[in-house]
Amino acid sequence: MPIARRKLAIVIPATLVLVALLLAVGYHFGLASVFGARSVTASSLTDLAPADANFVLYADLAALRTSPLLQPLQSIASNTQQDASYTTFVRATGFDYERDLDRLVLFWRKPTNSGPNEVIAVGEGRFDREKIRNYALANGTLTRSGSKEVYLIKSDTPGKTVALAFLGENRIAISDSGNLDALLLPATSREAGGDSSAAQDFSTRVERVSGAPLFAVWRASSLPQNFAPGGIQSQQLTDLVRSLRWVNVAMQPMTDRLRLTFEGECDTPDQAATLEGALSTLRLFADGMLTSQGTKNQMNPQTLTLLHQLLDSAAISHNDRWVNFSLDLSQELLQYAAQHVKQAPAPPSPGGAPPPPPAAPPSPR
Repeated sequence: MPIARRKLAIVIPATLVLVALLLAVGYHFGLASVFGARSVTASSLTDLAPADANFVLYADLAALRTSPLLQPLQSIASNTQQDASYTTFVRATGFDYERDLDRLVLFWRKPTNSGPNEVIAVGEGRFDREKIRNYALANGTLTRSGSKEVYLIKSDTPGKTVALAFLGENRIAISDSGNLDALLLPATSREAGGDSSAAQDFSTRVERVSGAPLFAVWRASSLPQNFAPGGIQSQQLTDLVRSLRWVNVAMQPMTDRLRLTFEGECDTPDQAATLEGALSTLRLFADGMLTSQGTKNQMNPQTLTLLHQLLDSAAISHNDRWVNFSLDLSQELLQYAAQHVKQAPAPPSPGGAPPPPPAAPPSPR
């Protein structure tokens, strides 16, 4: 039983950590069949995805800011200490993401030259173009990509250059590779350097979740040979996870809760049905651990009650090659999480240096 409790301590907190990461990304970089009609605003940004993109994250920050459910978590982001370089940028340009950034999309791509993964961000909002231009020229140089002016700015990360370009009066693009050709060149030129059918595949999967104000779509890649989720050695589980070709994650604010939905597309309907069965078994296992006397003796009663509510909200199903898994986060759970994040000590800042850029997902198959 102690081993089983340790596995439970890994599985359930991992779900909460994923939720926290999605919310943090939504507020620090500003979540369709299940979520309603496709958002025109979302598609106008996600359709910019390079043909070789393997991951996209979209956040409608304007919509998220108005959700009463997210106010406790928004206050945490607002009180987070900013690094010195961002403070300098705000002072010079007047831009503050918490106030001025309305929508954001992030693309991760693996260039065809086998270089490092590239992260491209496109944001919509209110920008003082003249102030940002002056800041860029004072800290970098000006070049061109197609018909667009591109500002190259030395990054705080050694050996990195940031590329910045205005796509319109209310739209800006930034890349951590020092190059925006994958975004700025005409579509026909971009497709010549990538697989146009792959781009269409990506767009089709984005449509499944683009009605949500925060979502992510990943073109799943091969897993490491020693893959063992939560330390569980299971060849069957490993094979099932390896059968995934696409993974979607979306968050949708409801009247009194947040709905977090995961979708996975398998190679075959049989694999999807088997994966559904495996997830249902894991849910029963987690329920058994939560009701065990050992867990009751070790866990805070309020935490235990909230985890029971979270697990009871879990819904698992499959349709053709797709597996769907959803969880509802109650207002009480969100407030509890916000309270405990506020109480947690802040990590030390290494000499005021900015945090490292987000790690890119693995390359596609």
